Amino acid sequence: MGSPNKSKSRKVSVLLAMFAAILVVLVLLGLGIIMRQWRQNPSDHPGVNSDEWLILNPDFQLNTPASGAPYVTGFIFNNSDTAIFGLARVSFAAFDRDDAPLGSCQDSTDTIPAFGEWRFRAICPEHTAFVRPSGVVSTR
Repeated sequence: MGSPNKSKSRKVSVLLAMFAAILVVLVLLGLGIIMRQWRQNPSDHPGVNSDEWLILNPDFQLNTPASGAPYVTGFIFNNSDTAIFGLARVSFAAFDRDDAPLGSCQDSTDTIPAFGEWRFRAICPEHTAFVRPSGVVSTR
């Protein structure tokens, strides 16, 4: 049989290991709860709003037809399990060939399905030569 000291130190080691495992589980559960709340209420957190769930595909294009107003086309992805009902809007800052601001190009929709996409067509001011994304907003 082993000495009482070895048995006692083994019990202490086992208890410490169990305590550490329980502590890790509690920390992970706490982080899970915090992240779930953050996803459900992103506007409660500074610098984050519901628009974070709408993602502008960076492959948007400025189209300059021979007649008619220029326009931007592209896709917005709803990266959430909640559909957008209400309003989703995309806007671009419009500039002329000399980099002078002309205004904005905008489009909006009232529905984007959960994990779905919206193909937008944002009408721009006349003489728009290039655009920069300026916002993707929604009401959920």
